[in-house]
Amino acid sequence: MKDSALAWRRSYGVANVETKARISDDTIFEVGSVSKTVFAYAVLKLCERGVLSLDTPLTRYSSERPLSDPRVDLITVRRVLCHTTGLPNWRSSDTPLGFAFTPGEHWSYSGEGYWYLQSVITRLLGRVDPDKCSTFEDGLRVCATDIAGYL
Repeated sequence: MKDSALAWRRSYGVANVETKARISDDTIFEVGSVSKTVFAYAVLKLCERGVLSLDTPLTRYSSERPLSDPRVDLITVRRVLCHTTGLPNWRSSDTPLGFAFTPGEHWSYSGEGYWYLQSVITRLLGRVDPDKCSTFEDGLRVCATDIAGYL
């Protein structure tokens, strides 16, 4: 970048190790869980503004209870961000959600924990429109505009 303009670019590597298809300037990469970093930043800004508290159970913010196990009341923003909710990483839609361990006792990467926190924040802020966030860029735009008053 030079003066806010692209000055040079070059692509290296293969897009597919089996076919050896080369990466081009137009190759699209999956960002995977990189979005969790952006989401965590937004969550911490909501905590800074007093909208959320790191240590308040998520069940206090929403009547949504992802499972009937009473340990759900131990899930907090801090435990989600630290991956200590006890919830699994991901599960298939036909698998009931359950705890692998009591929240706070161990560390285990948990996409389900982030999903739960996202749903609580969405309901808390009164915005339930998943179509607005169908892509990473759309999600950033929503984060920057819809909740700008909280950030």
